[in-house]
Amino acid sequence: MGTWKELAIEPFYFGENEQLFGIYHAPRSHASGPAVLVCPPMLGEHLKAYWALRQVATRLATEGRPVLRFDLSGTGNSMGGDPAARPSIWVEDVRTAQRELEEQSGTRQLEVISVRYGTLLAELALVGRSVSSHVAWDPIFDGGAVADSLVLGRQRAIEATPVDLPECEYMGHRLASSFLGELRGQSCAGMSAKKNVVLASAEWDPAMARGHGPVTSSESICPWGATDLEVMYVHDIVNAICKSL
Repeated sequence: MGTWKELAIEPFYFGENEQLFGIYHAPRSHASGPAVLVCPPMLGEHLKAYWALRQVATRLATEGRPVLRFDLSGTGNSMGGDPAARPSIWVEDVRTAQRELEEQSGTRQLEVISVRYGTLLAELALVGRSVSSHVAWDPIFDGGAVADSLVLGRQRAIEATPVDLPECEYMGHRLASSFLGELRGQSCAGMSAKKNVVLASAEWDPAMARGHGPVTSSESICPWGATDLEVMYVHDIVNAICKSL
């Protein structure tokens, strides 16, 4: 695939205290459209989607689009550790990433790619911000649903291992006691960009789209709820995201 330099990929830290880790994919040719912000899913789901999001970003940059991928606070290579992994902080992370992308790309024209809980974060963070297109892969609009899935995943992990998990540990992270409460307090009515596209994997319920934009169905199975953190190599989803922008 080539080196970072050959692909014009720049890993760096940004934010007020340089606490967020990002990868900026500079356009390989003259910029030919809006900048693209990638809002990742939370915790271990980001690892599952990592390959696909990297492929999307690389392809869009090759087509002349500036793209920013980043890790939420307390996750991946971003700073802060588990105490910084908070839904309220993550909303501000998205705003910080949007401002950084605008500075790096030199354009205020914005498109968004989001995955799972990243869709809710994007909608909460970018209220009032003009977004020309938003492509959401298996989106979630209700933080309560995310909290319920974390509780279920924790229960499955407890049943699968003889070792007791520490209190408030979810998906390998020892989260704040207020974490689930913050999640349950987050929700949005749906997607608010000028153009909205929902990309649904085989197990996603299309009824969750709530009538916001067309739904593109994929035959790929995306086991978000599985306790393993295996990377998903979903070529058709990569193609569908790129075609939707």
